[in-house]
Amino acid sequence: MIKIFTLLNLAGLFLFNMIAGGDVSITQDLPTTMQPGSEVRVTAKVDKDDISGFAKLQIDLPPGLTATAIETKGASCTFAEGKAKFIWMALPAQASFSVSYT
Repeated sequence: MIKIFTLLNLAGLFLFNMIAGGDVSITQDLPTTMQPGSEVRVTAKVDKDDISGFAKLQIDLPPGLTATAIETKGASCTFAEGKAKFIWMALPAQASFSVSYT
């Protein structure tokens, strides 16, 4: 009985994603190279259509790099263990927005 219930839940989630899920694309404007000790500004543009609600953008950074948030568009931003995380309890209303960090 539990297996059938689990299968139906997974099938429902899959169908919901197909029906309600929109296209999301994220593009980053970042340099191809960096000098040791330098600081660069990186901008990530999020195109989300009409998707709303909770969301997390996680950016994995190469070893030795750290991140500091500049523009978060209302997200809480943390950096730990080589990962920069932008977390929104509710995404911005705009269909497209940008976040930035150094």
